[in-house]
Amino acid sequence: MTDASANLPMAGTPTGTVTTAADGTLSVLFGLQFLIDGKPVTISSADIANAATKGIEFAIPGPLDLGTLANLISWINTTFSVNIPSGDSLPSPLNEVVNVLTNIDFTVTEFHIKIPPKGSSDTVQYTLALTATLASPINLIPGSEALKITGALVGVSNEAQPAPALPA
Repeated sequence: MTDASANLPMAGTPTGTVTTAADGTLSVLFGLQFLIDGKPVTISSADIANAATKGIEFAIPGPLDLGTLANLISWINTTFSVNIPSGDSLPSPLNEVVNVLTNIDFTVTEFHIKIPPKGSSDTVQYTLALTATLASPINLIPGSEALKITGALVGVSNEAQPAPALPA
């Protein structure tokens, strides 16, 4: 997580917990717990007691698996009684490409948002990072198991990021 979100409550922190800061001031935290694909996910805030003057920020406590497009299509078909066709009916090799794409597992690896207080000239700061994991790795050296692509990462952020550590 980014430095900005390092002080946010992590997984397992009950929503609505009230804590006392080192200087004795009262901190009020708020969060909601969502059930996503059968898994509870808590999104918690930093101190909201002074949200009007200090703004507010939220973050997810850890990686959040969203599943695959195939899962989403199945859910839509079942929930809304529609029939989104699968790629199986497409000609080869297009059907194989669609199969690979619909079976990529997407995970939100980081999400943080900081909303400035009302009247502030500061911009909203955010970080969002997603990974896409292939169902079957792509072998880059035919006949060898030495080098494979298993997925990709994409992200956006307008927050200051710490400089990467360089080897000595």
